[in-house]
Amino acid sequence: MMLTGRLRARSLGGVELAAEANLNANTVSLILSNGLTCVLGLLFWGVAARIFPAGDVGVAAALINSALMLSTLSLLSIDRFYERFLPIAGHRTGDLLTRGFLIAAAVAMGGGILLIVFGPRQALFTSTWVMLAYPLFVAVTAIFILQDKALAGLGVARWAAVKNSVLAIGKFLALLAAAYLAGAGALAGSAAASTVIVASWGVTATVIAAYVFVLLHRRCRDHPRFQLTPDLPPWKEILSYFGSSFGITTMLSTGALVVPLIVVAQAGAAANAYFQISWQFVSALYLTVHLVVSPYVAEAATHPDKIPSLSWRT
Repeated sequence: MMLTGRLRARSLGGVELAAEANLNANTVSLILSNGLTCVLGLLFWGVAARIFPAGDVGVAAALINSALMLSTLSLLSIDRFYERFLPIAGHRTGDLLTRGFLIAAAVAMGGGILLIVFGPRQALFTSTWVMLAYPLFVAVTAIFILQDKALAGLGVARWAAVKNSVLAIGKFLALLAAAYLAGAGALAGSAAASTVIVASWGVTATVIAAYVFVLLHRRCRDHPRFQLTPDLPPWKEILSYFGSSFGITTMLSTGALVVPLIVVAQAGAAANAYFQISWQFVSALYLTVHLVVSPYVAEAATHPDKIPSLSWRT
C-alpha cells in the first residue's frame, strides 16, 4: 500500500507531484514549448528564405513536410498505444519501447522508399545521395515524434517539451552556421543549398533522439512503477484500440502529406517556399490541440479514479 501510494505521484525537481499537478506541469510546458517552437520555426524558414533561393527553400520544405507526415503515418498508432498503455505496462515497458521504435523506424524507411518510387522524384531530389538518405531522414523523424508519446506515457511529457525546444533552437543555430558558410563561399550549388536546410534539421534531431533514448531506458529502469506486474488489457482490446486510432491518424495526416506535394508538383518549388509560411501556422495550431491530449490520456490511464477532476482540469 505504501508503494502504491508513492506511485500516485511524480517528481519534479525532487518534489512529489499529485496527478493534477503533474498534468498541469506537463500540459503547460508542452504548450509553452510549442509556442517557442512556432516562433523559432518561422525564424528558421525566414532566415532560409533570406539566404537561399526560393526554389531551394521550397524543395527543403517539401522534403521536411513529407518526412513529418510519412513518419506520422509510419507510427501505426504505436504513439497512441504508448500514451494509453505504458503507464500500466509495468516491467514490460522497456521491451515495448524497444519493439515499438524498431517497428516505427522500419515502416518509416519503407514509406520513404515508396515516396521516392511513386512521388514527384525529379522535383524533390537534387542528387542521388540525397535520395538515398531520405528514408533515413524519415526514420529519424518518426523516432523523434514517437518519443513525445513515449515520454507522455512514462509520466514526463515535460521532457518532450524540452526536447522539442532544443530541436527548435539547435536547428536554427545550425542553419545560421550554414548561412555563414554560404556567405563565405563554402556552400555552392542548388543541391548544397536545399540539402543543408534539411541537414540542419535532421542532424540536430538525430543527436537529440539518441540522448532521449538513454533517458527513456533510464526512466524504465529506475522508476518503481515500471518494475511492477503489468496491468495490460487483453490483446483483442489493444488491437481494437490500434485500429480505431490508426484510422483517425490516417485521416488527419493524409491531407497534410498530400497538399505540400501537390504544391511542389503543380506550382513549383518556389511557390512551395511561400506556402510553407502559411503551413507553419496551420501546423502550430493543430499541434497545440494535439499536445494537450497526451498528458491527459497518460494521467487518466494511471489514475482512473481521478478522470472527472483530470477532465475538468484539461
